[in-house]
Amino acid sequence: MDFPIVSVNVVLQGAEPEVIETEVIEPLEEEINTIEGLKKLTSEAREQVAVVTAEFELWRDIDVAAQDVRDRVDRARRDLPDDIEEPIVRKLDPDARAIMWIALMGDERWDAVRLTEYADQSIKERLENIRGVGEIQIGGERKYAARVRLDPAKLAAHHVTVQDVVDTIGRNNVDIPSGRIESQSREFVIKTQGQFAYPEPINDLILTYRDGRPVRIGDVGRAFAGVESDRKVARFKGIITVGLGVVKQSDANTVALASAVRERMERIAKSFPPGLTYEIAMDRSEYVEENIRDLVITICLATSLVVLVVLAFLRSGWGTLVTSLAIPTSLLAGVAIMYLLGFSLNTLSMLGLILAIGIVVDDAIVVLESSYRHMEGGAESRPAARTGTTEVAFPAIANTLSLIAVFIPVAFTGGLIGRFFFEFGLTVAATVVASTFTALTLTPMLCSRLLRVPQTRGAVFRASERHLRRLEAGYSWLLERAFRHRFVTVLIGLAAFGAGLYFFSQLDTELTPVIDRSNFMISFETPEGATLAETDRFAREIEKVLAETPEVRHQFLAIGLSRGGGPGKVNEGITFVRLLPRGERDIHQADLMQQTRERLGQLPGGRAYVLETSMVGPGGAPLQIVLQHPDIEALGRRQDMVMGWMRQQDDYVGVNSDLKVNKPQVNITINRDKASEMGITVADISNTMRYLLGEPDISKIERASERYDVITEVADKGQMVPSMLRDLYVRGASGALVSLGNLVEIEESIGPSEIHHFNRLRAVTISAATPPGVPLGPALAKIEKHLDETLPAGFDYTLAGQASDFEESFYYLTITIVFAVLFIYLVLAAQFESFIHPLTILVSLPLAAIGAFGMLYVLGMTFSIFTFIGLIMLLGLVTKNAILLLDFANVLQARGRETIEAAKQAARTRFRPVLMTAFSTVLGMMPIALGFGAGAESRSSLGVCVAAGMMASTLLTLVVIPVVYSLVDQAQGWALRHLRGDAGKAVSEAVA
Repeated sequence: MDFPIVSVNVVLQGAEPEVIETEVIEPLEEEINTIEGLKKLTSEAREQVAVVTAEFELWRDIDVAAQDVRDRVDRARRDLPDDIEEPIVRKLDPDARAIMWIALMGDERWDAVRLTEYADQSIKERLENIRGVGEIQIGGERKYAARVRLDPAKLAAHHVTVQDVVDTIGRNNVDIPSGRIESQSREFVIKTQGQFAYPEPINDLILTYRDGRPVRIGDVGRAFAGVESDRKVARFKGIITVGLGVVKQSDANTVALASAVRERMERIAKSFPPGLTYEIAMDRSEYVEENIRDLVITICLATSLVVLVVLAFLRSGWGTLVTSLAIPTSLLAGVAIMYLLGFSLNTLSMLGLILAIGIVVDDAIVVLESSYRHMEGGAESRPAARTGTTEVAFPAIANTLSLIAVFIPVAFTGGLIGRFFFEFGLTVAATVVASTFTALTLTPMLCSRLLRVPQTRGAVFRASERHLRRLEAGYSWLLERAFRHRFVTVLIGLAAFGAGLYFFSQLDTELTPVIDRSNFMISFETPEGATLAETDRFAREIEKVLAETPEVRHQFLAIGLSRGGGPGKVNEGITFVRLLPRGERDIHQADLMQQTRERLGQLPGGRAYVLETSMVGPGGAPLQIVLQHPDIEALGRRQDMVMGWMRQQDDYVGVNSDLKVNKPQVNITINRDKASEMGITVADISNTMRYLLGEPDISKIERASERYDVITEVADKGQMVPSMLRDLYVRGASGALVSLGNLVEIEESIGPSEIHHFNRLRAVTISAATPPGVPLGPALAKIEKHLDETLPAGFDYTLAGQASDFEESFYYLTITIVFAVLFIYLVLAAQFESFIHPLTILVSLPLAAIGAFGMLYVLGMTFSIFTFIGLIMLLGLVTKNAILLLDFANVLQARGRETIEAAKQAARTRFRPVLMTAFSTVLGMMPIALGFGAGAESRSSLGVCVAAGMMASTLLTLVVIPVVYSLVDQAQGWALRHLRGDAGKAVSEAVA
């Protein structure tokens, strides 16, 4: 599924966040903000990198939106600094994450550089040509580079500057085409060997001459083989590694692609050099494959239970076969329609098929029961099948249309939830239509050929029939009492509805329950200004905790990962934790995450946040609040107050924010008058510091047909202090060296490490998770109430991440329920050609509340989006029984029966098929309700809601609906007689 999100990445070497914000972010936002259909505009300014993300309304085409953004970036280009790298505009696919990570490791013969080269040159290209692979990412890479380490003291001693070194390398390490030599019969291409293949010859380059002797680069520093960046670390199981991440194309199948990659890696591994090994560190297809496999088993279980229900009621092998054939026929027809619509067989479409199992037999059961009843009356099989089908064709079509009226709105629900449940809604609707077509065609044909009334009955049939007769007699007795006290019966129905509303008010809400996917992640950080070594020490403590946890299979750790281009932060890292399969451990993932959270909270030197991973999107903390205010210092103070309050509450864990205003920095104030007097420009001063301290790429070397960076750095960079900047030298106009100490003022301070915007206003995102037993809904309501009461004027807040999805999804699903009820009413009004009878049928809807919400409350379940879908499904299901009763009651009235007698007779006649359809639906939901298989935590509340609601509604419908029908019909008759009487009286008076 495509989400219209476009990102713009711009790199400005050496720029701090404030410069990135004013020089890059603001011009880009000003242009992008006017694009049509823009829903949300966010940006992030961090050291050297600007990231602007434009999220559009779902109706916008992603390709058109991306082109609009490119046009606006081109328009803003004239206002951006000249020395930025070319802006990168790309469509941001939330699902464009690696579905698999392969950890490449080696023994003592393999260092990180060699691992990176082998992964990039020998493995990556062989994986990229697999069908369905969109990209192969390399994580933890340490690319080869030529490093030129310069000593400021030696530079000063030899009277040269870093600019002299850069210029010398630039002039003497070039590969310039030199043309060709032509003779009368031959020509020669001139290949000038002007570019170095190794860094060592750089040491021999002559910078200048002093006293007749050359001063070489080797005299002021040293060129050597190094890496592009030594500010990142990656380990797998505590061993240095390089990871290969497999990103699939948007239309590729996850399971098939992962299988192809595994097979290809097995072939590649046969030609590995000695000492090299690999291991699958993460594979998202494992959970998907397990989920699909368990859903297939669930389909078989649900089908078996439904068949058993039919057999228990019909007690006929042929009758059971006739009815049961509707299941595979309808499901296969639904799958065929899915294929024609281009749908995939995923967890949601499979869930739709499971939910349809208990529904697709309903119409077949009703057709068979009606046909069999006529056969028992003495009719031949073919006329009985024809007459029986004709009798129930109308309610069967009405039932199907009411279900379609429910699931079509689900398919076209707005927002993010609509994208996920689009295939689900259409799959169920298509399968239900196929089941009705099957019931009205295949089922009566099979009844006429296979169904017979036996002359003699077995002992089992007679015994079971006695019990069913007693059940029917008991129902008749209850029905008589209900009609004697009709208003009491109505009050009982109202009381059941009121109880259901009470139970609903007691339910906690959340987007989805925590699913045990056997993996989670840990985001960790050390204080701002911490070095890579300091962060790595904290990371090893995390690895030690995980190594001592028996439920952990392995972990992949990375520090300094790049985010959107540019350098990563050496004080931040992430760990992906893979657990043992659920069957091999006694503790749920949520509880294990909480235990890990508590143990990591005791580690000194940093903070660690245990977060749930997500199958879609980047995952992360479920609760995210965005505070907005133009003053970043005020934002910092307010975020500290909010986070302090949250950390005192039991509802939040892992409280964190993305605004850090305590990053150590050095402010350089240039004495421009003095610098100008000496012929020194600001660019001279800035470049001197950048070439020594910014580690820029100043040139290239070429080795084995590959080009590598030449990077300058300062000697002893791990022991530097800010005051040492005074000992750096630049060359003045007279040729003399001038120290920066004579030109600049140096002041230590602190500043923000990142600056974020939300809809063009400075913002901070406060994130947190919830401990086990605390749903998202109550935690979200609590923080919103606190912010409403405490935020001063000038501050605003909004929701982000899963919290935003939570509110948006519940809003759209509530609208979906309203439209579903409205569509059901309109469909029934058209079918019954009445505005009154559909209202009677809709009375069955609130009767399901006590069962659905009461059982969720008793079992301690929450109300999630899956429960919401179950509730919407319940709306269509509970009307089926009422339609059966009212349709036959109308038929009996048309035959001359009185209203009350027609209602009673219809209820008694339809009693068995109503029970059969209800029990088939309920038992079809039981594998889901009981939480079978992978991902069952998310589906179980749906099954409980439908099964319990269907059972409660059926029991109440059999009693309340006939009574309400009689009251409504009598009231309608009285009103018509009254109106006709008034009309007749008016005519008589007019004639008189």
